Amino acid sequence: KCKAKLIENAQKQMEIFEDLKKLYTDLTALGEERRGLVEDLLHEKEEHEKRIAESVRLQNLAEIHKTEIEEVLNGLGGVTGPLNLLEMFMNATKDRVIEMTTQARAETEHILLKERR
Repeated sequence: KCKAKLIENAQKQMEIFEDLKKLYTDLTALGEERRGLVEDLLHEKEEHEKRIAESVRLQNLAEIHKTEIEEVLNGLGGVTGPLNLLEMFMNATKDRVIEMTTQARAETEHILLKERR
C-alpha cells in the first residue's frame, strides 16, 4: 500500500514538474517576444523624435527664409505684385511643415500611450 502511494506521488510530482517546464518555456518565449517589441517601440520612438526634430529644423529654416524674402521684398518697392505669389507659397509651405510636425508629435504620443496601456 505504501509503495503504491509512493509511486503515485512520484508520478504526480513528475506531471507537475513537466507542467512547470512547459510554463517556464512559455514564460521565456513571452519574455523574448516582449523584449523584441520593446526594442521595436524604442526604435520607432527614436525615429519619430528624429522626424520631429527635422520638422522643427525645417520650420525654423522656413521662418528664416520667409524673413529674408520679406527683407528683399521691402527693398524692391513697387515690384512686389508678382512676388506676392511667392509670399503666399512660402506661407503655405510653412503651414504644411507645421502641420506635419504636429501630426508627427500626435503619432508619437499615440504610440507611447498605446504601449503604456
